[in-house]
Amino acid sequence: MCAGIWLPDDRIRFEDPNEPFLCLICENKTNLNVKEMLEKTIVETDAYITALKEEIVELEVQKSLFEQSVTSNSGVWRKKLEDCWKQHGGSMSTWTQKFNGNQTYALLKPQAIDAMFDLFPSTPQLEHLRTAAKHLGIIMSMCKTERFDADDHAKFDASLKGFCSELIAAVPEDHPIVKFHMLDKHVPDFVKMFDSWAFVSEQGVEGIHAYVNALFRHYASAKNPELILRRVFTRILLNNKMVDNYNFS
Repeated sequence: MCAGIWLPDDRIRFEDPNEPFLCLICENKTNLNVKEMLEKTIVETDAYITALKEEIVELEVQKSLFEQSVTSNSGVWRKKLEDCWKQHGGSMSTWTQKFNGNQTYALLKPQAIDAMFDLFPSTPQLEHLRTAAKHLGIIMSMCKTERFDADDHAKFDASLKGFCSELIAAVPEDHPIVKFHMLDKHVPDFVKMFDSWAFVSEQGVEGIHAYVNALFRHYASAKNPELILRRVFTRILLNNKMVDNYNFS
């Protein structure tokens, strides 16, 4: 409830009609003034909402065109990327989710990265991503079982910092995923402790993706999604049971 007590600075601030005020009576605002202000606010809000709706429609159109060009068999960008990947060690297997580590390593070579990014109009964001990809290629190339020397440590640290900073600069509004956090905050300590980051690998876990995809294709004729999931999980559990109980001696 307003007690009519205002500091001098408050009085000066509330004399500006564009500033919010707390008490209409204390500010001598008549009903007509309030009505005019509300009507003005409504008009401005409606215009803002209309502009947002138009922007959303335009973005939806752009999204649709982009998805069509990428996923369509005859899409211009898909054809360009397909040809580029084939030239540098990749293939159409990317689109069937069979992209393996060797293909990734080949496409993270500097010349392959430049060839891919040169297909698109240059923007500050794309240039940050280009540099980040090159740093990532260096990081991946250092995933080897040999122990790091001083030069390797310096090279790895520089590439890791460069990758993280360039990726953040490219998408500053995005939140880091778990793997990015691990790479940025925990991998450096691991590398310093063991002089390598290739002695421990998650390749065994990653390798199950292709196996699971194959199982889904194998049981696709069942049609029922729940039944397919049950069969896939049962198959995985049976395989795990066999491995756990196998006598390797």
